[in-house]
Amino acid sequence: MEEGFKNIRAALEYAVKSEKLIVKVYTKAYSGITNNDAEEVIGDLIEEERSHTDYSQMLARELD
Repeated sequence: MEEGFKNIRAALEYAVKSEKLIVKVYTKAYSGITNNDAEEVIGDLIEEERSHTDYSQMLARELD
């Protein structure tokens, strides 16, 4: 089992990197979708993940 994060900043930095990667993955998937319903769902997921990234970055800034 992996050790936990050393501090909250490390956890937030990891969260931001992970969320950015997920946005890239979803965006790539979105570009190949032809089904309108699926396109809407993936579009919503992209926006949700972007909001997570923004929130994690805001929390990290508050630590400064």
